[in-house]
Amino acid sequence: MKKIVYLSTDMDEAQVKCINDNLPSGFETSFCKSADEDEKINTIHDAKYILLSTGAITANMINSCNNLKLIQRLGVGIDNIDLQAAKEKGIKVAIPYGINAISVAEHTILLMLAVCKLLPSSDKYLRKGIWDKSDVRSKGRELNEKRLGIVGLGEIGKEIAKRALAFNMDVFYYDAMKKDTDIPYMSLVDLLSECDVISVNVPKNRKTINLINSKEIALMKEDAILINTSRGGIVNEEALYKALESNSILGAGIDVFEQEPICKNNPLLKLKNVVLTPHTAGINYDVMVKGIKRSLTNVIKVEEGQELSESDIVSI
Repeated sequence: MKKIVYLSTDMDEAQVKCINDNLPSGFETSFCKSADEDEKINTIHDAKYILLSTGAITANMINSCNNLKLIQRLGVGIDNIDLQAAKEKGIKVAIPYGINAISVAEHTILLMLAVCKLLPSSDKYLRKGIWDKSDVRSKGRELNEKRLGIVGLGEIGKEIAKRALAFNMDVFYYDAMKKDTDIPYMSLVDLLSECDVISVNVPKNRKTINLINSKEIALMKEDAILINTSRGGIVNEEALYKALESNSILGAGIDVFEQEPICKNNPLLKLKNVVLTPHTAGINYDVMVKGIKRSLTNVIKVEEGQELSESDIVSI
């Protein structure tokens, strides 16, 4: 039997059932929820395939494997995999490219609306019996005719643009590589300076860490909103907190954090003008099913010696 190991620090019954229900003939599965490296090594050392949801795959883990052919991410982020170690051992790394683009785009629009409409505080106060519309009247906004600046026009950025246009927003983008698109391009400086809503949607790498720092946030309008559904650390949290706390910008919607799970004393948790979600933009039942099916298809392709889709292959 060919062994597939599923690694996830937040594994639940739905994930396990979905994998077992779609497991190809001739394969067996092992599941590891632990974040402890030694426990993960004990589980994966004889694995032929790894399905990775959350948690890290280190060089030590990769080097402990004797038969590993493929590390298959169920999401699209790869900053939790030692790609150099995988390359040195000739182990393929793949993602289900674009699998959660629609989900993240929908969540991005959700955060925009929640911030603009002050949804969390309205809900909180009403549940306490407080019928107060003053904050919404003075700070609430519409998306209609606002300028949206998308930082990173990949698959997710494109899906966000489609939905923003349906809200009658004017959409612009910045990307390190200009795209063949009808969406107008702006430099990052102009985008931050001129747009009402900024959505950050770039992958995390050496060039994008702290891409949005105090200098960049200072360029933004006082009534601007910042949304980050990419990765923690791309927007500097300390700089963001200072801007929100001083009302230098109107608000923010954040799904990703420098430390995950978020630290209980993270100062962002104390602010009223930020909407926070626990890295769930790309997570729902539909995405899970599609991701597992696509990942197992890639496993079968590797096992049968077929080429993977070029968009799914990760190379360094």
